[in-house]
Amino acid sequence: MKTSSQAVTRRIALAVLLCGLLVLTGCGPEKKAQQGPKEVLSAYIDATISGRPEEAYSLLSSRDRSEKTLQAFIAERADEESLVRNAMAKKISYTIRHVHVEGGRARATVDITAPDYDRMIRDILSTLDIRDLPRGSLDAHVHVSGLLGRHIRKYRDRGIPMRTTAEMFDLVEETGEWKVAVHGGVKK
Repeated sequence: MKTSSQAVTRRIALAVLLCGLLVLTGCGPEKKAQQGPKEVLSAYIDATISGRPEEAYSLLSSRDRSEKTLQAFIAERADEESLVRNAMAKKISYTIRHVHVEGGRARATVDITAPDYDRMIRDILSTLDIRDLPRGSLDAHVHVSGLLGRHIRKYRDRGIPMRTTAEMFDLVEETGEWKVAVHGGVKK
């Protein structure tokens, strides 16, 4: 027959053993993994492309966040445009080509392939002539809708024109975490 002190000792030993197993298997309290500048920049670009402004904002430097509130940042990415943004976002890809880290600052070169918006807008504008716009609202609606519809069909059939550009991004380390510095980094 076991005494109560033996039962307590067994329970303590079992608890210590379980805690040891949890620590060894990594099942203890979750620790936030330290992310380098490349991972933070990738998360920022993904959030921007995918229309997750809260996440993108959280990855900005304190200087950038002090210059624009979260509400203003979200307002710039209004839901009214989300249908077009989401359709175009599927076309965008990027490769972080190089990250140079020097102290608490980093500069990354990113190749971004995206729809060639300049070319698309020039293409649409080249077919628009205000003098051809009918005076009546319904006629104008039919005219402009038809014109835009022809461009949509063209891009659907022939593909959206794309271009790849190399873009530079700055990052700063703030209190042990890397942040994207859209406006050049830390406040002076």
